[in-house]
Amino acid sequence: MATQLRGMRFTSNCRLFKFAVTSMFTLIPVQKAIDTMYEIVVKAGMSFDFEDDFEKLILLRVERNLCQFGGKTYEFLGGLPMGRPLSSLIADVFMDRLERWVLKQSRDSRHVLLWYRFMNNILCIWQGSDHDVKTFHDDLHFDSNISFTLKHGEYEVNYLDPPIKLIQDGISDNMRTPVFSVYRKPTFTGLVEIRSWTLRHNMINEILKKNFLSEPKNEDHVLCFSIGGG
Repeated sequence: MATQLRGMRFTSNCRLFKFAVTSMFTLIPVQKAIDTMYEIVVKAGMSFDFEDDFEKLILLRVERNLCQFGGKTYEFLGGLPMGRPLSSLIADVFMDRLERWVLKQSRDSRHVLLWYRFMNNILCIWQGSDHDVKTFHDDLHFDSNISFTLKHGEYEVNYLDPPIKLIQDGISDNMRTPVFSVYRKPTFTGLVEIRSWTLRHNMINEILKKNFLSEPKNEDHVLCFSIGGG
């Protein structure tokens, strides 16, 4: 995401919003998600036998949503088993289809200048009114199983903890540039203790290679990251 935002500039009426999917894994409509995956396989031109086997195997892997806690086994009646690699893939396929539909069909999607999702967290750079974003938020509830929360950030929002800001840069044209900083807990002391000697040794080697043993880089490319203090 930082690479995508590097060098981008936005007008002063653009704002940051954060959307989040509520209880994504437990509420994903499994059959709809598998139907979407089956459609992708069909469009890829696979054989009918492969398509049928693929669907049967997926259904077999997710038919029972079990988890263990406190020495007991629980079964959930819906959703995807949390913690399984396949669950992340299925959820991502369904969310991708839902996003594509909303961003294509919603009339207010024209206000979306940037849409970046990681799992169930979405960063949006928006150029429109509060009424427009409310209408768009309603359109996101295209599937009755999935609901989204919305956080108004104006020019600053925490996305996956690191704060992201839209600030005026050095050019006096009232445009704003995304910058990032490292999130620190209030108890952060500024010291990082590395207990493993092997880990410390490997980290030092990587730092040396990156900063002293690599080819000279073009200094004209500036990464918009600011390392915040404690």
